[in-house]
Amino acid sequence: MKNDVWALGVILYELLHGKTPWSCKSEEEIAEKIANVPPVIEVAVCDEVREFILGCLDPEENTRFSLDQLRNCRLVRRLFNNEMDRKSIGGNDSATKMLKKKSSSNK
Repeated sequence: MKNDVWALGVILYELLHGKTPWSCKSEEEIAEKIANVPPVIEVAVCDEVREFILGCLDPEENTRFSLDQLRNCRLVRRLFNNEMDRKSIGGNDSATKMLKKKSSSNK
């Protein structure tokens, strides 16, 4: 499961940046960077997104976010409790409207 959390962090990083968290030419170099160089979030994101990505990309498996920690992190709680700050994450998109509609119909 922790490998899936790692993969989720890499995917989210790549979606935001258009590149991988570490640029390397060999497997040895990537292993060294993962262990010793924290990923740098180079785009403007809210603290919750930063926390989510860095929690997923923790190189230490025992401190990397678990599935329970992901479910309870600030970003997921905001998204799925319909408390999202519409300006900081772009809450006017169709996915947000769909979640809001679904949330309203479940009450």
